[in-house]
Amino acid sequence: MVIQNILAFLGSVDINEEIRRWRENGSEAVLIDCRTPAEYSLGHIDGSVNIPLDHIEQAENKLPDKHAPILVYCQAGPRATQAASRLKRMNYTDVKAIGGINGYRGKLVR
Repeated sequence: MVIQNILAFLGSVDINEEIRRWRENGSEAVLIDCRTPAEYSLGHIDGSVNIPLDHIEQAENKLPDKHAPILVYCQAGPRATQAASRLKRMNYTDVKAIGGINGYRGKLVR
């Protein structure tokens, strides 16, 4: 509990908690893996869509609803933050970077 409070205070996000909520709530949120296709093929979170950071502008082709909730992850966190920032600049209104798959403790799809 203390660690969770510290993380919340620091603004850190726990990818495991975010994925748990996403699954339990049956959320309509789109889960984006912004790693490269090669990284994605090595293992990704089930239900995620691969839109690499270098091609994040293509999100408009796959996600026409600018108000749909979007969760973004990468390998360690920085690319997810960049992708989320770029999506917000593209007028997506509900975007959250949830960190890196390095911290994910669930099963990966290969």
